[in-house]
Amino acid sequence: MRQEGTIINKIDWPVIGIYFVLVFMGWLNIYAAVYDEEVNKSIVDFSVNSGKQLIWIGTSILIIIVIMTVDFRIYDTFSYGVLQAVATRPAQHHSLNHIFRFELASQ
Repeated sequence: MRQEGTIINKIDWPVIGIYFVLVFMGWLNIYAAVYDEEVNKSIVDFSVNSGKQLIWIGTSILIIIVIMTVDFRIYDTFSYGVLQAVATRPAQHHSLNHIFRFELASQ
């Protein structure tokens, strides 16, 4: 008899812990980089960069939860359609010179 574990049992918790520690440290670094003693604003104030970053941290956590809870077979089902859509679109070639506009000074 095969036992099916829940999604919670299949998660690599040390990796999740390291991820949250790194995200938290990055969030604190963003707050510290724009900290001003004269302007007393909270780390979660949405008018400063750390508050705006908190929105994206929350959004990424929600996306991670959705990806983890969706059945893996749905990715197999839709992967062929995505591959076909990518493979049949017209190729666009851009050189780095065109993108970054490298120019030599002329005399």
